[in-house]
Amino acid sequence: NQLSLSIEDKTTVIDVQSPGGIGEADIEFLSGNYPAQIILRLHIKKLEGFKLTYGRTTVSASSSGTSYTVTQSLIQSDGNERAIMSSSPLWMDIQPEQEYLEIKLPRALTQEKPESFSFQWIDFYR
Repeated sequence: NQLSLSIEDKTTVIDVQSPGGIGEADIEFLSGNYPAQIILRLHIKKLEGFKLTYGRTTVSASSSGTSYTVTQSLIQSDGNERAIMSSSPLWMDIQPEQEYLEIKLPRALTQEKPESFSFQWIDFYR
């Protein structure tokens, strides 16, 4: 897997090339202003699973593989999951593009400004 980072306006874009379709990454902010928005561009076909973790917060997203409909949930400290609605600050806007899936990380992340976060992904068709 290979990650590259670019800045477009006030948005940080993390481009993830994942030929094997499975991976994880840890991102750490060392200096500078915190981005207003963070977008991941995962070069995979469909999303079987995705997890984003920062601080004590873990959110997940998954799809059935037969459609682009993605369900999202908050993984609570006891391991139970609670559905996240699009109105939630934890919601990730996930859109299929021609060459990748674009994931806008949640507003809650950029509001809380954690020093680091991590994410994991699994392509439905590996």
